[in-house]
Amino acid sequence: MEKGTKNKVGKTKEHDNKVNISSSLIRDIKYIPDSLEITREQPSSPPPDISKDGDRWTVDMRCGRKLSSPPAQSFVNICGGANHLFGPWSSKAANKKGPNELNFFFGIVLLISVGSRTYPIYVYVGQGRKSRRNTWWIGGRAIGQRDQQAQLAVFNQANLELVQLFTIKKNSGVNSFVLDPWFF
Repeated sequence: MEKGTKNKVGKTKEHDNKVNISSSLIRDIKYIPDSLEITREQPSSPPPDISKDGDRWTVDMRCGRKLSSPPAQSFVNICGGANHLFGPWSSKAANKKGPNELNFFFGIVLLISVGSRTYPIYVYVGQGRKSRRNTWWIGGRAIGQRDQQAQLAVFNQANLELVQLFTIKKNSGVNSFVLDPWFF
């Protein structure tokens, strides 16, 4: 079955759910174990497959898709509130308060290289829906969002020095984020 969420025996099926994150400064992406939160009774097969093609990383979580409010509420809370979320395919109003419903979300660690050091940045990605398309949100305590613009800050934790700032941009499609660095 190409469309729909039921297989032949009436059980909800898993889908490929791919989100892309691009930056020349990402050295690796790791899944945060046991971080998947999904709508009740939906199937899932964590961890996600993570692959790289040039500067573009693809994270593919195999799981079901059904919107509900519990994953959205948890996503907003774990990220630190709506000011720490970015849903570039969502309305201004949604970006001010966060998603009402998500299919699921999970955590990843972006290993970002600046100079000779690599910094772990913890972020969460969640899948929602707008009209008939699955769309993605990104969030975390290192992300700041206002007026549908978002930045991701990388700090040296030893001295709280800002070492890199990225503008988070949407790429073509509804599942791609680009991290555009400010400093080189």
